[in-house]
Amino acid sequence: MAFVTAKPTFSTSLPQSGKNLLMAMTDGTIWQDTTLQYYLGDDTALSIDTDFASNFYAYFSNSPDANYYFTALTDRAFAAISAAITLDFSRTTNLAEADQVLVSVDQSSNIEGFSTFAGVIGHDGQAGEYWSFTTLNSNVAQMRATPETGGGEYANWTILHEIGHSLGLFHPFEYPASQYIANMDNERYTVMSYTGAASPYGYGHAVTMMALDIAALQALYGEEDNAGGNSTYMLMNAQGGSLDLTGNKIAIGRAY
Repeated sequence: MAFVTAKPTFSTSLPQSGKNLLMAMTDGTIWQDTTLQYYLGDDTALSIDTDFASNFYAYFSNSPDANYYFTALTDRAFAAISAAITLDFSRTTNLAEADQVLVSVDQSSNIEGFSTFAGVIGHDGQAGEYWSFTTLNSNVAQMRATPETGGGEYANWTILHEIGHSLGLFHPFEYPASQYIANMDNERYTVMSYTGAASPYGYGHAVTMMALDIAALQALYGEEDNAGGNSTYMLMNAQGGSLDLTGNKIAIGRAY
């Protein structure tokens, strides 16, 4: 099970303005473990922990989906985040190993999802141990949009956004982050924004964390060595080829 700790003081080579920015956009508590196990829950997930149910029913009235709706996108999101920071993630089917639990729900609502921060939900009867809980709405039209070949659909952005909360990232439009990055309150700079880089559902959205997110997460968890040696980055024409975010070969169409 996962433990939490206070976030670092960001004693880096950044100027003070940069440290102020990172402090303002990150929560005071982060994960202490070096690896987190995530579990994709079903319609029995609310019985796992009483706080799961109370958080869930604050927004939704239906039960979670019997089968988690966003498996492939969630796996890809965790892999992309892990490539940038020293914190690692692996999916588990054993609830006893879980640190992060995610469910989806089919409900007519304009709420696309929510996630708790590290250290908010403690394990029942296990002092000092914590887990996060995330819900994503599988009913919202833009969340169900079929992706364009090589593009980044709306659901990519939303899933990265909610995982970002679970790791300690704030919205850029809320105080105190807003005093530093009001002019960068856009998905192009941070997936924690509510302002999209593109309006279509099926393409033009983030498929990894963006620059501000990566800077903040690396300050919290450490910078990962990734894609050593020669790397190729290909920006394709619309629908010009499949999305590839692995290793030394990055290829995207209309995506960020």
